[in-house]
Amino acid sequence: MRHTVPIAIAIAIAVFVLSACATAPPLPGFGVEVSLKLSSAGRQVCIAGKNFTPDTSVQTGYIDIPGASTLSPAQTVTASHAGDFNVVDVTTGYGACTLEQQGKDVLVFAKDMSNGNVAVGKLPARLWCQNVIQVVPVDSRCP
Repeated sequence: MRHTVPIAIAIAIAVFVLSACATAPPLPGFGVEVSLKLSSAGRQVCIAGKNFTPDTSVQTGYIDIPGASTLSPAQTVTASHAGDFNVVDVTTGYGACTLEQQGKDVLVFAKDMSNGNVAVGKLPARLWCQNVIQVVPVDSRCP
């Protein structure tokens, strides 16, 4: 429970910074779901976006991966005619993590480049720690 306030503050700051230039309110149902899948290629972060601006660029990335820069871009994709998108990003560990880092979250974001709106999801930071034994369920939501 002690991490509730810092996580809430981190999310608020991330959304404020990333959406500082938002020009329109998001569409109803706007958001992202993030999940993780194991494959022969390694860990795959799956980002599924809904109700973004149709046929526009969406920038995805991460905030606070242990051992990486504060803001780590992932991919830029184009939302479908319906405003949806799926990103599968193969990630690797970034080294040893402290116990404090293992207990935090990595924020996964998607920014609608046409209007600046940002959706944020989160995954446990320990998933990026090479000194932590990973027990990751296979998630069928990844394409």
